[in-house]
Amino acid sequence: MDKPLDAAYIGRILNMDASRALKERVAACIQVFQSLESIGALMIPYIAAWSESDGKVWYEFASPRFCDIMSCKPHELSKVFPESIIDRRLYSSTFNNQTISRLELLGARNRIREEGKLTGQTESVFKVAPPGGSTVWLKDQAVIECYPDDFMCISIGGLTEVTKEMEAEEKRKLAEAALADSERKYRQTFENAPTLIVLLDSQGKILDCNQKIAPYLGYSPQDVLDCNLLDFTQHGSATALKEALHQTIKCGHTSGVELLFVKQDGRFLDANVNFSALTDELGRNEKVVCGIEDVTHKKQMEEELVRTRKLDATGILAGGIAHDFNNLLTVIIGNMELTQLSGGLDGSSKQALLAAKDAAVRAFRLTNKFITFSQGGSPVRRRTAVTQLIEDAIMESTQDTMSFALMGSRLEFLRNYSEDLWDAMVDEGQMRQVFMSILTNAKEAMPKGGEIFVSAKNATVTLQKDQEEVPLPQGQYIKIAISDQGVGIHPENLEKIFDPYFSTKDRGQQKGMGLGLSIAYSVVKKHDGFITVKPRNAGGVSVVIYLPACP
Repeated sequence: MDKPLDAAYIGRILNMDASRALKERVAACIQVFQSLESIGALMIPYIAAWSESDGKVWYEFASPRFCDIMSCKPHELSKVFPESIIDRRLYSSTFNNQTISRLELLGARNRIREEGKLTGQTESVFKVAPPGGSTVWLKDQAVIECYPDDFMCISIGGLTEVTKEMEAEEKRKLAEAALADSERKYRQTFENAPTLIVLLDSQGKILDCNQKIAPYLGYSPQDVLDCNLLDFTQHGSATALKEALHQTIKCGHTSGVELLFVKQDGRFLDANVNFSALTDELGRNEKVVCGIEDVTHKKQMEEELVRTRKLDATGILAGGIAHDFNNLLTVIIGNMELTQLSGGLDGSSKQALLAAKDAAVRAFRLTNKFITFSQGGSPVRRRTAVTQLIEDAIMESTQDTMSFALMGSRLEFLRNYSEDLWDAMVDEGQMRQVFMSILTNAKEAMPKGGEIFVSAKNATVTLQKDQEEVPLPQGQYIKIAISDQGVGIHPENLEKIFDPYFSTKDRGQQKGMGLGLSIAYSVVKKHDGFITVKPRNAGGVSVVIYLPACP
């Protein structure tokens, strides 16, 4: 067998008792690689071998450039190279472009060799830190040949330095990781924000939104994507939203815009909205981020405070006048009765006197309403079955033809009371007056007759969303609802429904004074409850009352 061209042979196979096939293969490869080295080929050739018995690796041939990179002598290569490996990226079906560290590589060595023996080839990239040198990446492409008779395998391969490419790839991966981390943090901040955040284009089209869209408007993010935010605003707010978008694209931001949105169930949401522009790569404002804060509850509380102060002021004035007026009416009515008893009046005079007395009695009852209104802050409470008060009010309203003439067979009461209904601590007289006022309004809303629905059930306010709907402390309540089939009430009048002297009815002998619901509001409020009026889908309105319960 011919000796290799280079007498500086570093291997073992050519000098050991090995098969002719193995020796000829190694010698031929060495000659080819020496020829490639002499013409300056880019590839850095090598021949590695290992024994199947102990797995130890040595080199049959190694390009001087390989030794230069590793800063070692040829016979040191089998020790220095493995110890210099930082990690190795394996391109194979088993490892699927997996990068493993030097320590992991020791454990996976047998698997890597077995796969190489089966496929006959291997491809990977080594990241190495040569002694005293800079980190380099070497791409290894090799053919694996097995010689069972010799219990040996050889790896005939070439290395290519790919440091620049791999450094660029590492930087790209670091940038991608940083971008992914930034996007993850942004998404977490976006989704966990305490307010609704919506990303729009310059025309108001919804490009993205967080999960707050569900509790705010009742939709999922998927429901609203590609819709226009204008579609979810009340008609009067659409113009304000358009102006805010135009201003934001022009100036970069717009703050404190009050808008009224329409929820999926038709209810309104009062919102304070801040707008900020997002710029494109040329610095142009092209998108808008909206921070939408739900201020419905806040506005309700503000309105409640204003209404309470208004009622308190009106009550003080009404109470003072009512007491003085009652004193005068007592004298007037008393003298009328004395005149009746004295006789001496002809028929027409008696009729006139009776009409005057009737008017004075009605005025007396009206002043009693004022007094109830003014004294609403001092209920004398006792544990009471609320349904009994409702039934008393129905009975009294039906019988009292002067103040609450719920007359005729055209009216029908439908009741739905929970069997386990809790009691409540209430002033019976004041609360009876509340129910009578509501029933009177229900009757007058249905001049042609109809059905009045009365229900009472136990209710528990526990969650924040419950408190947004019912601005009361968490606890147990009795929920009373009195509904009619009347003409209903216009939405613009809902905010004024509890104002003193507000009425949508004609002012006349028996109705239209505008005190009934004001008194009801004042009394319920002083009982630490809540009262509201809601339009019914089937027509008419529902007056809903919450009273603290005594379970």
